[in-house]
Amino acid sequence: MKKILTTTCCIILSWQVYGVIVDDKTTTAAQAHKAEQEAQLAKFKLDNQLAFKSYRDAFRDGLAEYKGRVEQVWGYADVSTNSKWVHYSDDLSEKLVIDYENNAIGLQRSANQSLPETKQFIEDALKQKIGDKSVAESLGIDIVDIDQIAEQLISDANLAASAEFIRSNIDDLKKTKSQLQFQSTQLSLREQKKERSYIKEIDKEIAKTESLLRSGKAVSKDVIGSKVSLPNKRVDRALLYKTDVNKQAKYHGLPVSLIYAVMEVESSFNPRAQSPIPAFGLMQIVPTTAGLDVNRHLRKSSEAPSANELYQPPQNVLYGATYLAMLYQTYFKDIKNPLSKHYCVIAAYNTGMGNVSALFSRDGTKDLKKAANVINKLSAQQVHDKIKSRAHPETKRYITKVLDAQHYFEQNM
Repeated sequence: MKKILTTTCCIILSWQVYGVIVDDKTTTAAQAHKAEQEAQLAKFKLDNQLAFKSYRDAFRDGLAEYKGRVEQVWGYADVSTNSKWVHYSDDLSEKLVIDYENNAIGLQRSANQSLPETKQFIEDALKQKIGDKSVAESLGIDIVDIDQIAEQLISDANLAASAEFIRSNIDDLKKTKSQLQFQSTQLSLREQKKERSYIKEIDKEIAKTESLLRSGKAVSKDVIGSKVSLPNKRVDRALLYKTDVNKQAKYHGLPVSLIYAVMEVESSFNPRAQSPIPAFGLMQIVPTTAGLDVNRHLRKSSEAPSANELYQPPQNVLYGATYLAMLYQTYFKDIKNPLSKHYCVIAAYNTGMGNVSALFSRDGTKDLKKAANVINKLSAQQVHDKIKSRAHPETKRYITKVLDAQHYFEQNM
């Protein structure tokens, strides 16, 4: 009996030792796997940062070169923004400025240009396609009304001074500066220094353009300007993208009104929206950050989308909606209250999920899980109020605009 008991004890002890060895091996394997994942994530983030810097610098260099050519003709450089599309003739002697935010079209042309040629320039611009829609359609203008718009723009009844266009350009430059200052808060200290250098170039451009305005040379006899106001077709412009929005909203389980709201706040429904961050299209996708995140998620690809791809409304809505879904379902998945999560998603679309997490941390750590633990102890109203009290002023304005626009589209569509 004693021998049997001794043997049994040895067997049990052997299994216990084996269990410890197996547990140790399992733990070691799990730790190695976790370390490998963390290393891959760190490499991915570093690659993303390098890709973003390279892409940003190349885009800005190209923009600077283009601005230089425009400035030689006009004395200042009007270029497209997130809410304007600026289109020049091949020789830069004519300029059409479509302002999606303020529902207006402006024209500037050389006095030597014949009216039939200018009219053709306007009509060709408005008939240009963006995806399967024309520029005119993106403004809520019927194709049959293009001729009427062109006639109004070349009519003496709608004349506008050159100074008006230059003031608008100065406003655009100041908005761009504000966007860049906000964007720089999300960068490392080293990158912030580089960004400040670029902002100084914008300051120089503002000062030079203001000097041009004060000089009186802004009002040239050789340039004729005009401006036409358009009806505010807010809902009609949104509904142009109904098929794509509904498709993505259904697939990802997102509110349709939220996609429309983000689209309006980001671009005023300008499908050719661009900013020097750089970001492109209706939902202002940054190719090497959100664009790359979505490609890795959807296509297991490490390739960033091109600007041309992001100018296509179906693709842009795909990227924007998928990124919103990733914020909901991946990055902020641990937040339990749906409304609290909603507020965090909107803020993160503007400033990044790390910066939102930092708002709920005493030491500014950008840990999503720790932030979720804090958020889950608060009411949705407290989460909203904390974002509004602690976030960057740009994010405070952004969340208010998106929530207001979302309410509008819920009520009117």
